[in-house]
Amino acid sequence: MSVAFRRLLSAASVAAVVLSVTPAVSQVPQRGLPSRNLLSRFGLERAWSNQSTINIRSDVVLHVVADEEVVIVQTRSGMITVFDAQSGVKLWDGQLARADQYSFPAVTNGDLLFVVIGSTVYARDKFGGQELWTLRLPNVPSTSPTVDDRRMYVGMLQGDVYAFDLPTIARNQAEGRLPQFNYENIVWHYGTSGRIVTAPVTDGKVVCFANALGSLYAVSTSQRDLKFQFETRGRASAPMDMATAVENGIDVSFIFLAAGDTNLYCLRSTNGTTRWLHVTGAPIREKPHVIGNSVYLVPLDSGVYDLDINTGRQRWWAPSVTAFVAATPTRVFGTDKSGDLAVIDRGDGALLGTLPMLGFPIRVANERTDRMYLCSTSGLVTCLREEGAELPIYHRFPERRPILPLFGDQPMTEAADESGATPEERRQLETGAEALPQDAP
Repeated sequence: MSVAFRRLLSAASVAAVVLSVTPAVSQVPQRGLPSRNLLSRFGLERAWSNQSTINIRSDVVLHVVADEEVVIVQTRSGMITVFDAQSGVKLWDGQLARADQYSFPAVTNGDLLFVVIGSTVYARDKFGGQELWTLRLPNVPSTSPTVDDRRMYVGMLQGDVYAFDLPTIARNQAEGRLPQFNYENIVWHYGTSGRIVTAPVTDGKVVCFANALGSLYAVSTSQRDLKFQFETRGRASAPMDMATAVENGIDVSFIFLAAGDTNLYCLRSTNGTTRWLHVTGAPIREKPHVIGNSVYLVPLDSGVYDLDINTGRQRWWAPSVTAFVAATPTRVFGTDKSGDLAVIDRGDGALLGTLPMLGFPIRVANERTDRMYLCSTSGLVTCLREEGAELPIYHRFPERRPILPLFGDQPMTEAADESGATPEERRQLETGAEALPQDAP
């Protein structure tokens, strides 16, 4: 099934949910969740809740990740459960690993789900769970893979990064040539002198990775030509991010690197020059989260900072937050020092209140959409959203948002006029409002 056709089906299903206003998953109150009235005080509602497949007596949740289309729960025993991100419907589940065999967090592209378990990559259909191929890696991996629609990049303990061609792997699998012809799947590999400590990041033109000796490498995706090497006084201390921003009227890809010297570097992907750096004075263990024109930075025990993506200038600081959870056009949500969900004004960083969510300590740091995904240790997943926001806002890849039919003119919601929202988020809010029928509640 093509990506375009699947998104058309996704758009149709979203429209059906909006028109019927019938939840796909039961809205019966769940233990440990805030009441409907309490959520409403903060302009929130529960979109759905559903239970992962898990033996609650002997198993615990290990990873929860999400993209625009699915939410993935992985357990210590190797069980994986995949939910539809919009409706909460359980799409599939399965046992991918032996009990207590370590697995990295799953990653996805448009159609596939990838999990590295031990030294093996397992690829499954993201929506149906069908096993597509299994690939034995040439060395021991040290990171999750990074994938797009054509390539997979994996960092290794020995300091290498391998680039694999996904269509070649699929063809070799169809022809029964795996695992004997694994070498044919490798486009290139690049060796460094230290263990790769962060998953590679790529914009399709260059791929960047950092090793344990404090070196950041940027090589071309096609021929592994070294574009630049950047040295810091301490190795990368958190996963990197890569995003596009405008500089001198031109879209430029920037790398956001948190280093052991307590600095956050914003580097140009073309030549490695520093656009800006932000000195925190505290270790950075959490990935910097780029949403719109903001970089949300959470140094250890030091609150969350909203930095301007173009200058690195601090817009505001919320000292009570210890982890980023999600952002809407008007709010930022994070975990506070008590383990509750902090509600922050996106415009000025003011603390608007907290929601008791101690029963859901596992939280997706969602920089892809405006949804909040929270999970209990026993595998109960819940999704929170702003009231009436049936259509999610796509932060990172707005072009992937389903195109819905318009039902007539309707004014933009009030939230779009408040401070903090980017023009793209306002456009998505306006499009979502127009897509609703005029008599929709």
